[in-house]
Amino acid sequence: MLTQGADGSMANELYTVRGVLQGVTGESDRAAVYMTEGAFRELMVFPEGAHRIIVRRGDVPLDAALDEVKRVASGHDVQRWKDLIPVIAVMLESTRAG
Repeated sequence: MLTQGADGSMANELYTVRGVLQGVTGESDRAAVYMTEGAFRELMVFPEGAHRIIVRRGDVPLDAALDEVKRVASGHDVQRWKDLIPVIAVMLESTRAG
């Protein structure tokens, strides 16, 4: 596996494949790996804590969900996906307008 560690370093390691899951979609099949938390933390140079927590909002409007998550996670950086990935947000808005 070759990736970038949380500290910006090049993270690479050889692992033995222990199984292959039934395919879900081409994109997820190429982008997903299941590994133990210990192996992940060692590879990614990330000994403790959480890097990112993603909240799915269901039928709740985005701004209402954002306010609730900010309330629950006070003291932590809470952002909308549209602010994290503005290029995709603009593309989606353009598509909807068309």
